[in-house]
Amino acid sequence: MKMRKLALSLCLCGLVVGGVVLAAAEGAAAPVGRLSARYGSVPKGLTFEGAARGLPDLESVSYDVARNAFVLNDRCEYASPLRPAAFLELYQALGEDDRLGVSIGRGERLIVYGELKSGSGLVAQMLDADKVFGGAAFARAEYIAETELPGGFEPKQPGTKRIVVYINFHDFAFGEKKDPAQDEQEQETASEAENDEAEPGLKRLVCLDRKVDVLLIPTTGERAEDGGYTPDFDAVREHRIDPAAQANVAHIQANREAYMKLKRVIPALRIGEAAAFARYLRASDVDLKPLLDSMREAAKPDHGHDREAEG
Repeated sequence: MKMRKLALSLCLCGLVVGGVVLAAAEGAAAPVGRLSARYGSVPKGLTFEGAARGLPDLESVSYDVARNAFVLNDRCEYASPLRPAAFLELYQALGEDDRLGVSIGRGERLIVYGELKSGSGLVAQMLDADKVFGGAAFARAEYIAETELPGGFEPKQPGTKRIVVYINFHDFAFGEKKDPAQDEQEQETASEAENDEAEPGLKRLVCLDRKVDVLLIPTTGERAEDGGYTPDFDAVREHRIDPAAQANVAHIQANREAYMKLKRVIPALRIGEAAAFARYLRASDVDLKPLLDSMREAAKPDHGHDREAEG
């Protein structure tokens, strides 16, 4: 059993086995042991992990209600990618369970990783993005009927259902906006900020990049204790990967940036960006109560600033 776990762990770290890409990533994907421990079984669907990178050590933070922006250390401004109510909902959920993501189980059953409510608008937006990737990986026409995939790609139908695709966004990198060429990227992942430029005297911080792991994992017909999927170690060892699924996922891997610019995927990236920033706030020693109180005031229906769970 130890050797089997090692074999799958190596595959999930981005190795090409017998010409078949079992897991490809920008950097190393997480070993199966960590994945199983974090999600209860081999995960599928869409997840967002990690705190923001590249932001300053937090000494103070305030919220500019009019601009829907965070002011860090009285020197930098970061425009929120979510409206106040949605950010607060996400912030609270991450405080109860740091996991964030969605998946579609058997019988179209919704699986939510973390503590967001299944009826949340945030969950709906992540689920829509998951359907894009699932539709592309498994030729689910009902998921992508009105979405043109990058390059006009038409996925092929896999010959098995015993395989899952797992998309993990992580390492959201932040920094100062300096290059005008960043404008195009910012428009693609459009923030919910009220202004395009920082307040005079403040540096404008933006999300510059994020990484994504795309994992294709063969499974058995057996279920884990939590009802999730169990890996098929024999398929891994014998390099038995459905060629259609392999080709479909290879297209996602080769066109990651184009997929992240799809209109149905952008809202989920906003949520992932906001989650990375929320984790950054939570990891600090700063008293966040004044900040959260200001956001709660802005989120009140009679304030006129918020819109219902826009992402």
